[in-house]
Amino acid sequence: SGGSVCVTIKEDRAILSYGIHAPGVRNTDLVYDLAAAAMCNVMRQLCGVEWTPGMVLLPRKRPPSIEPYRQVLRAPLRFDSLQAGVVFPATWLARGVERADAMLHEILRSHAAVGVAERDPLPEARRDASDGPRCPPPHHQYQERKPRREFVLLRILP
Repeated sequence: SGGSVCVTIKEDRAILSYGIHAPGVRNTDLVYDLAAAAMCNVMRQLCGVEWTPGMVLLPRKRPPSIEPYRQVLRAPLRFDSLQAGVVFPATWLARGVERADAMLHEILRSHAAVGVAERDPLPEARRDASDGPRCPPPHHQYQERKPRREFVLLRILP
């Protein structure tokens, strides 16, 4: 695949992010804009209309008019960021999803666990117990200075 979605938890906040991994992708600013809007919409669908991001990160130059971004994303904006992401309180991750199907959840969770194990580049012997699944870095490499927990969200195919 050419990109991935990750959830990173840092202290009391979560970052839902998207990274492009395929070389030579054109119009990445538009891809990241759409990814940010999609991530906000997914979170609003899952959490309800009261959910709002604390900040939206966009790895692009600030456009001349940011009003369309404000209308769609409804959050403070940070342009020229290292990643495309939606920052929100981590407490939202502990909440249940209304009308959630427990059986479907278990099926998807087991499929995701298998997918994470297949994608993990580090053999178990080279990992310590605190290591979680790894999110591949976006096409522009950057290094985090604080330890973090990451979860890879996988697309489940029928």
